[in-house]
Amino acid sequence: WRYYQQALDIDPDYPLVYWGLSKLCCFQAQAGLITPDEARLRCLQPIVKALAFNDSLAEAHMGYASQMTWQHFNWDAADAAFRRAIELKPSYAEAHMFYSHYLSLVGRLEEGTQQMRLALELDPLNPFVHGLHGAQLLFIDEPRAAVRVIEMVMASTPGFGFGYDVIWSAYHQLGEKDKAIAA
Repeated sequence: WRYYQQALDIDPDYPLVYWGLSKLCCFQAQAGLITPDEARLRCLQPIVKALAFNDSLAEAHMGYASQMTWQHFNWDAADAAFRRAIELKPSYAEAHMFYSHYLSLVGRLEEGTQQMRLALELDPLNPFVHGLHGAQLLFIDEPRAAVRVIEMVMASTPGFGFGYDVIWSAYHQLGEKDKAIAA
């Protein structure tokens, strides 16, 4: 938080600083460091400011889409913002990855799987992309494939905690209680 504030002190009109503040706020909410109500109030303001400074910034549209998906549950606004982020920056793997997750959450599994394939093509070394790929495999009822993906990610990226969220669920789906508990 401190470094973002320092950046604002240097240039209060730099939209990526506001995007970063919003993203940090969302991570705090996801980690349970702030309440959902506080997140809804606090995390949206910086991303709206980033968009006001630069409406053609793909990261800001992706940040807005994330807010609409996981904080405000405004599915239509989220979909439009994800599409706009990808339109502005087709090579933006993170936008494809989170759009995939959004699409699967709203039941558009085939489209979600396609977006995940694009994210993997664009950023094949990113463990978080692979982690959400594992989650996508759970959405489409392929828990064994999810286990393989997550085991590969965890072997190549020690300490990658997100993998445990996916792998215990995969083991649970497979009826492998002991492995689920161990994960």
